[in-house]
Amino acid sequence: MNEISNMILYHAYRAGAHEVIRHRNQLNSINVFPVADGDTGSNLSSMMHSILNESKLEKDIGNTMRSIADAAIIGARGNSGIIFAQYLSGVSIGLEKGAGIISIRHYVEANKTAVDYAYDAVEMPTEGTMLTLIRVWSEALYRFMKKTTDFGELLSYAYGDIEEALIKTQYQLASLKKAAVVDAGAKGFVHFIDGFLQFLKGDHDTQIKYNSKDIVLELEPLVKVKHHENVDLTYRYCTEAMMTDLKRPLKEIKNDLHTFGNSLIVAGNERKMRVHIHTNQPADFFRELRNIGQITFQKVDDMVMQSSLVNESKYKVGLVTDSIADLPQTFIEKHQIQVINLNILHKEDIYIDRITIDNTTAIRLLEEGEERATSSQPDRQTVIFQLQNLQAYYDEIIVITVSKALSGTYNVFQKAATELENNPSKITVIDSKQNSAAQGLLVMECAKLIEQGVPYNKIIETMQTLVERSKILVSVKNLNAMIMSGRLSTKGGKIANLINLKPIVTLDPKGEGGLGGFAFSHEASLKKIKKKLIKINGTVGLKAYCVVHANNLEAAKAYAIELERVLEMAPVYLEDVSSIIAIGAGDGAIAVGYITH
Repeated sequence: MNEISNMILYHAYRAGAHEVIRHRNQLNSINVFPVADGDTGSNLSSMMHSILNESKLEKDIGNTMRSIADAAIIGARGNSGIIFAQYLSGVSIGLEKGAGIISIRHYVEANKTAVDYAYDAVEMPTEGTMLTLIRVWSEALYRFMKKTTDFGELLSYAYGDIEEALIKTQYQLASLKKAAVVDAGAKGFVHFIDGFLQFLKGDHDTQIKYNSKDIVLELEPLVKVKHHENVDLTYRYCTEAMMTDLKRPLKEIKNDLHTFGNSLIVAGNERKMRVHIHTNQPADFFRELRNIGQITFQKVDDMVMQSSLVNESKYKVGLVTDSIADLPQTFIEKHQIQVINLNILHKEDIYIDRITIDNTTAIRLLEEGEERATSSQPDRQTVIFQLQNLQAYYDEIIVITVSKALSGTYNVFQKAATELENNPSKITVIDSKQNSAAQGLLVMECAKLIEQGVPYNKIIETMQTLVERSKILVSVKNLNAMIMSGRLSTKGGKIANLINLKPIVTLDPKGEGGLGGFAFSHEASLKKIKKKLIKINGTVGLKAYCVVHANNLEAAKAYAIELERVLEMAPVYLEDVSSIIAIGAGDGAIAVGYITH
């Protein structure tokens, strides 16, 4: 076989994608470089799933490869995923004039082109990684092309070279040598080529049926991974974006972005761009990206949290919440609480709650023009991706979400948990029926139960009881945010503003928005909340309470001091609210969350 048809090539790439997905857990377990965050297998699998689900068999090889390359860019995550996607973009460029069949020489030349594309995408190429394997693969194809005219033989010869190169990666990088593992990204590339090659050698008709979209892959067993590495993370956030409508060439863009951090990768083509960087200023980075083109997707991973989990998961039970829960960052880190950040949408821009937007900016967006900023629940695939990763570290997982009456977030988690129910780690999703401060307190109580080693079922039972005993009371400084968010009618809001009416906002037992009283000033509404707390503490008693605010720190501090005086107990924490809550409550709002005995 000295030629490959368009259909055979397409399904060979799909077979390679399946092979990488099948080894996802193994790749996660050996992920050391550049950061031991245990997600290389998951990142590569994300890209491979995108190839399987989004690419199409087109009328000729050029368009088929273009479809595969675009799908790869869309699904790419992490260093290895984006480098791999850029490699496929290079192959696509090399095969753009391909018709119904491809010759050995045409395939070899396309891989040679892909090497340059992959290396050009990376600001500081490092040998001993996937890049090395891509180069060795291309060089081997070119060398062995002179010895055979059979595609299967050619790929088999070249495959031997990348197997050897993979083994050598363990000794090319100090971190890999110390951990006694090969590079995870490089191994992922080898698995892909293995799947590609085995397809070419097999029964094509049978394997094409196997490659159907409905296939359920049998994954390797979940591996509990612990590297016990002391990782020096100069830059905390692994930051990525997908962009279109680019205003400058990729090389110029790469030159403009390198000052924001390290591990910069700029990959793509004239249609789409994927960018990856490790940075401490994700908000500034995305602000610059908005000057370059249209952001269609963004992701920020906290590598400090990821590395902490990989090196030592402290508990058998994992705890997950969403970014609407207000909690101290120090407590989140100490208890390894995994936070799924929701998005904020404003006009054509997307912001990541707590990461790429602060409350000053959020409130400015609220006041800009007539188009209000809105929140967006996490997408299902992102949640599945996160929960799958956590299943490698925990025996059971508890998720506590914002009230399902306020957001679709609970339903997204519940559907993801159902989809993953056949995996070893049990997942229970709890509707907090609260948000903000009260949701944060519930997460804190759950974390303490986990730390105490309380059995999983007992934790679930206790949390269901605490949900019914939790409450939030919000004093709104002005009504503009409530009018903009639709919680108060425009007509009613104008009348309330005219007479300076300030409602106390709360959530009812079903988790739906409601009113807990009225006052004629912000200060008066705070006094009413204080009286309610005094009464509750004198009857059923307060188990815990906290104070949160939207851009009103000094007033919130003074209020917390006053509450401590009259209640004779200190708030467990004082925090700024999430930007999503700030948009809903408005500038200056102060809230108290509490749980009763």
